[in-house]
Amino acid sequence: MPSIKKIEEAPKYVHQAWPSWRYGPNGKSGVFNHAEEVPDGWVDNPANVGKAAATPKATPPVGPSATEIAAKKAADDKAKADAAAKVKADAEAKQAELEAKAKLDAEAKAIEDAKPKTAVNPPGSM
Repeated sequence: MPSIKKIEEAPKYVHQAWPSWRYGPNGKSGVFNHAEEVPDGWVDNPANVGKAAATPKATPPVGPSATEIAAKKAADDKAKADAAAKVKADAEAKQAELEAKAKLDAEAKAIEDAKPKTAVNPPGSM
């Protein structure tokens, strides 16, 4: 009977606001990875440059990042491969042990068969 694999649910998309373009005085602009990197006075829309509104600090993203997901998958794959290698090594060791025991048993039987057979008279038969 074929085995049925469990369908794994894909991680849900979570919009992340960073990295983000920010605009500053004198027509300057740049891409920043975190809100903490944005200089004071820089804004998210060029029309707002010079206005009093401060750039809101972003909340941390919800859920794991793509890098964290990939790292976890790589770690899981490595753990599975290590477990499979251990099972294979254990099976090979057990097979070698069984073969060695069979060889010893065959040698013991050959020695026993090579011994001369002597008839033993049961008591009272003489």
